[in-house]
Order: sequence, then C-alpha cells, then structure tokens
Amino acid sequence: MKLKPYTLILFSALCLQGLSTDESYASEDKRELVTDIFNTSKSLETAKYEGADTHHCTAIMISPKVGLTAAHCKDGGFEQNKSLGTIYPGSSGLSTNAGNMTISTFNPYDGADIALIKGENPSTAYTHYMRNVDIDVKGFNLSDLEGKKVYSIGYPIDKGGRKQYKTEGVITSTYNNQSMMTTLQSTGGQSGSGVFLKENDQLIGIISQGNLNGTIVQPINRRISDWISIKK
Repeated sequence: MKLKPYTLILFSALCLQGLSTDESYASEDKRELVTDIFNTSKSLETAKYEGADTHHCTAIMISPKVGLTAAHCKDGGFEQNKSLGTIYPGSSGLSTNAGNMTISTFNPYDGADIALIKGENPSTAYTHYMRNVDIDVKGFNLSDLEGKKVYSIGYPIDKGGRKQYKTEGVITSTYNNQSMMTTLQSTGGQSGSGVFLKENDQLIGIISQGNLNGTIVQPINRRISDWISIKK
C-alpha cells in the first residue's frame, strides 16, 4: 500500500520524536470528563463526527457551518454535495442538546493530516447554540511554540465515544514545521480534536494520532492557515 505524504511525515515524527507505541509502557490515563459543555472553553465547538463510512472522529468547528478534522477521518479524499456524515457539537453521552448538522463537504489539505468540513441542514438546536461560533485561525512558526502548555477536547472511543474528555500537556518538540510532539494523551476517536494554547485559547492544530504516552499534532502553519482562509 502506498503511504500518503502526511503519513510518511508523521511516521518520521514518531521515530524522531520518540513516541512509544508499546502499550505495556502506557502512562496513567489523566484525561478528564467534561461535565459542563456550555461553560467549558471550546467544549461546545468540539463536535463528535460520525462519518458515513463508519469513521468516528472529532471535529472542531471554527464557524457555524465550517470546521476542521483529521484528513484520515474519511476515505476517498475530496467530496462535496452529498451526505458525508453528521456532527454533534458539545455531545455528552446520549444528550445532544446543541443539535446536529449534516456534513456535505470534506476537503483534505494535500500533504497534511487536516481537512476542512462544511455542513448544511442544521437542526433548530444547532442553529441556536452554534450561531456565534467564531474561532480565529492563524499560522505559526512552530519553533516558537516549543514548551507551550496546550489542551484538547475530544471523544475517545475507549471511553465509549459519546462523552467529551479533556487532556492537557506541553509541546515538547516540532518537526520540519509540519508536526508537533506533545504530552497530550489521546486514543482512537480523538483524531481531529482541536489543540489550543492554554495561555490564550488560540487554536494551533488538531490531533493526528497518539496514545497515553504522547500525541502528534498536525499544526496549522502559515500555508495551511492561508488555505483555510481561502476554502472556508
């Protein structure tokens, strides 16, 4: 099987930055359950993404109808004008107080594990609660972020996949301005979760892959930021 460019980049990062994949050495799980989606920063904007192709991921909404997720969260590359799954922002267990919206466009960035998603036909509750969503997206020089404290919220499958969990950590290293290694904890289902600076809630990337020993983040560098501005 031919690996996609971003897969090769992340594999290199795994090797160079020392992310252990041996679960026998897994750290203690310190992810915390989010119990109040309306009063926890970036919780409401964090959506469970149930893909039409059975993928289960997380997406971070940057405006009422536009969000970001991991490119590997859907097979087949770019698609639009069809039902590509459903997002449930602020989902908590069986409660989906903030409604849902159908995803109609999935646009992966070439060469990076990030995709822009667009939705349509939002429910009444979604329209109400998500009407003021506006997350600033801008690019960074990754080396300036090393040592910064970060956090992320997502929907880990090993914890049922229906409730939000928050993880906090530090950016330990960067790779070629294309990936970041962090001490965030993540498992399947958290791919696509937004990663934010703890100091100011600035979005800097999304979770690509990881485990309880650490997580590789797909950063929003300046090229990706410019692309998002054009495509959204």
